[in-house]
Amino acid sequence: MLLTEGKLEHARPTDR
Repeated sequence: MLLTEGKLEHARPTDR
């Protein structure tokens, strides 16, 4: 699920 996590971060980097 590493790919999914990476995509999510790119989709909304503001969450971090």
